[in-house]
Amino acid sequence: MKPLAFADIHCHPTFYAFNRLRNTPEEQDPSVFHPWIELESHLEHQLAGARASDYVQTNFSRMIAGDVRLIFASFTPIERGFFIGSDSGDERPFKEELAAWLRLKRPAEVLSKLAAGDVSGAAQKALGILRNNGPLRQIVQRVVMGYGADRVAHLSSSAYDYWEELLLEYDFLKRGDRERHKVEFATGEGPRVVEGSYRVATGVDDVQAVMERNEDDLAVVLTIEGGHVFSVGTDLKPVDLSVMLERIEALKNWEHPVLFLTLAHHFDNGLCGHAHSLVDAADWIMDQETRLNQGFDPERGMPVVRALLDLDEDLKDRGGKRIHLDVRHMSARSRKAYYAQVVEPYNAWREKQPAAYRARYPKIPVVMSHSGYAGVPTLAQMIAEEEREHDRWHRGPFYAWSINLSDEDMRAIFESEGLAGINLDRRILGMKPGDKLDAEVVPEVVLRQIFALVDVILLDDRYSEEEKLKVWDRVCLGTDFDGFIHPIESCPTAADLPQLGESLRVLLEAHKHTRGIAEIGVETILEKFAWKNAYDFTLTHLPAAAGVGPVVKAASGKKATSSKSTKSSKSTKGASAKSTKKDTSSKKAKTGKAKRAKSEEKSDA
Repeated sequence: MKPLAFADIHCHPTFYAFNRLRNTPEEQDPSVFHPWIELESHLEHQLAGARASDYVQTNFSRMIAGDVRLIFASFTPIERGFFIGSDSGDERPFKEELAAWLRLKRPAEVLSKLAAGDVSGAAQKALGILRNNGPLRQIVQRVVMGYGADRVAHLSSSAYDYWEELLLEYDFLKRGDRERHKVEFATGEGPRVVEGSYRVATGVDDVQAVMERNEDDLAVVLTIEGGHVFSVGTDLKPVDLSVMLERIEALKNWEHPVLFLTLAHHFDNGLCGHAHSLVDAADWIMDQETRLNQGFDPERGMPVVRALLDLDEDLKDRGGKRIHLDVRHMSARSRKAYYAQVVEPYNAWREKQPAAYRARYPKIPVVMSHSGYAGVPTLAQMIAEEEREHDRWHRGPFYAWSINLSDEDMRAIFESEGLAGINLDRRILGMKPGDKLDAEVVPEVVLRQIFALVDVILLDDRYSEEEKLKVWDRVCLGTDFDGFIHPIESCPTAADLPQLGESLRVLLEAHKHTRGIAEIGVETILEKFAWKNAYDFTLTHLPAAAGVGPVVKAASGKKATSSKSTKSSKSTKGASAKSTKKDTSSKKAKTGKAKRAKSEEKSDA
C-alpha cells in the first residue's frame, strides 16, 4: 500500500523561525533568516506531548517528513493583547499593582476571595500584577514563548505594527520558494534527514504542478489569521476604513493570492466580535473583554466583509479578486449575522445565474479552518450559554465553547460547500485538563470529531440520502500546528501525521458498516479527509482568489501519494543549521476519484 499524502488547511510553517529570528542580529543574515533554518527544538517536551511553545511542529522539513503535500499557510502577527492589558479597564499600572502588594492590600483581597469560595476571583487578584505591560509580564512571556528580550520588547511596544509584520513574514516565506534543501532534525528515534522543496502558489497551476506533475514536494497556498493585520494601528485602535480598504486591495495585488482570511482572532480588531478562546489560567492574565462575543461593528464590519469578497452593497460580484472568509474565532453572533446577511442571500442569488457565471463565481463557502465539534445544536444556544465557558464546560465528550462548531455551523459549511478543518489541539478535541489517554486510544478522539460532524448531516432528514453522503467532502485536517497548541500525544508534529493516518485507517475499517463508509470505501474516505477535500476546495476557489476563470479538474481517478521516493534517516553532522540547494526532482503523487453511495445507519464511534 502506497503512503498516504496529507493536506493541512491551517498551520503556521514560518511562525516558529520568523518570530525567534526577528529582532535579532540573525535577521540581517540571509543564510540564516529563511524558512528552511533548523532552530533549537525541545525534543523532550515534544515527545511528552507538551504544549508546543518550545519545539517545532510544522516547518517544511517536518511536513516533508510527514508526507504533507498541500498546506494553507497562515500568517498571523502576534497580537499585543498577549503582552499588555486591553482597554477594558481591568488592568492597573505595574507600579501601582506592586505597591498594593508591598502594602499587603492585594494579599488581603486574595485571601478574602478565597474565604468566600471565589477561587477564580482570587486568582485574578493574585495575577493582576501580570495584567499590564510590566517587567514581570515580559519575563513570563519570554519564558513561555522562548523569545529573546529584544523580540518581546518590540512585541510589547507601540512601535510594533501588525501590517509591517505581515509583510515581513510574507517576504520570509518567499525566501525559500522553489529552492531545494537538505535538512536534519532530531526525532525520538535519532536524527532524520529530509530533502525537498516547496512552491508558493500563484494559481491553481502551481498546486497541480505539485499534486499531479510532481514538480515540487509541497504546495503552499496563502491564508491570514486575523483581520487585525489590516484593521488595527500601532495604538491598538482601528485605522480609518479607507486605510483598511487600501490594505485589502494591496493584499489582492500580492504575487501569490490569499485564499482566505480568518477575520477574527483573540482580541478586538474593530470589525467583529471574537469568540472566547483563552483558558482559565490565561484569562486571569490576559484580557479579551473588548468586543468579546459581540456582533459586527455597524460602520466597518460589513463593508470590510464585502471588500474581501469583492461584493458591492447589493452582494453582487464586482469582477475582481476574492479573499474568502474563515469563520474560526468569530463570535457566534458574528457568524450568525455573516451567514444570514452574506452567505445565504448571495448563494441563493447565484443559483439563479447562468452556468457560465456560476463557473466563474463559485458559492461563497463557509470555512471553519481549525476547530472541533461543540455538541450544541444552534448558534442561539451558544449565545445563551456564553457565560458558562470555563475550562471544564463540555457537552458530553465535546468542548462546548462557541469557538467550536455547532450543528448550525456545520449545516452552513455543508450547504455552501465549504470545509471544516479538524484541529489537533487537545482542548478543542474535547479532552479535559489533566486527561491522560493511552496512545492507541487518542486517534479515537479524532475519529469521534469526524463522526460527530458528518452525523449532523447524515441524521438530518431535510437532505436526501444522496445529498447526505456529500458531507464526506466537507471534513479535513486543520491542525493549527505551531499555533501554540497543546497537541494530542500521538501526533505532536507534522512528521507524525502518517501514524495518525494509519490509526484512522484501522478505525474506519472497524466502523465501515456505518455512515456509508463501506459503500464509499475506507481508502476513499481516508483520502478525502487526509488531502483530497482540501485539494478539491483549492481547485474550486483559488481561481476566484486569483481573479481568473474556473479550472478544469485534471487527473480524475488518480491518487495522491507520498512525495518521497526516498528519505534518509541517517545522521548528518552539522546539518541542523545548514541547508544545501539542489536541483528539483520529481516525486510520486496521484489524485483521486471519489465514490458516492447511500448512507447506512448511525453507530456510535
